[in-house]
Amino acid sequence: VAVTQSSLAALLSNRGQYEEAERLYQSGLAICYEVQELQGIGVFLLGLGQLAQAQGNPDEALAKFREAQQQFVAIGLTNWAAQVEQLIRQVQGEAQGLTLDDVLALIKSAQNGNQEAGQQAWQISQSLKQSNDYAMSALGQALESILAGESPETATTNLPPDLRTAIVQALT
Repeated sequence: VAVTQSSLAALLSNRGQYEEAERLYQSGLAICYEVQELQGIGVFLLGLGQLAQAQGNPDEALAKFREAQQQFVAIGLTNWAAQVEQLIRQVQGEAQGLTLDDVLALIKSAQNGNQEAGQQAWQISQSLKQSNDYAMSALGQALESILAGESPETATTNLPPDLRTAIVQALT
């Protein structure tokens, strides 16, 4: 029942039916607590975090993501915990109001030898790559390629012309 509720909640969330999605996530979470399904608890907390993020509530999203991450770490699912860490970074970046110019400044700094800036830019590109939005994912891929040493001209070939031009001009 909980697995079905999780799938339905994700579908409803994607359709923008947030209230019903939240009800199903909460119901499934209660079932997992009742039967002590530890991985399921983490999965439902993750779903609730994603729902909060979709609704523009970064504080709630971070709280749920952190709970989910703790759950996954506690049961030894480090790969799941690492994926949640990416979501946490994405929400934190959104909360900080990072712009493309900010990310490009990090990349330029990394190209000049600043490893910390490079790490930050890499994490941002990874978060963007994992986005369900095609344009954001393509941007993340392009930024990652630039960080890996590919020329901005080559790395941005799949981006819209205006975005491509802005990135190439900023980095050359």
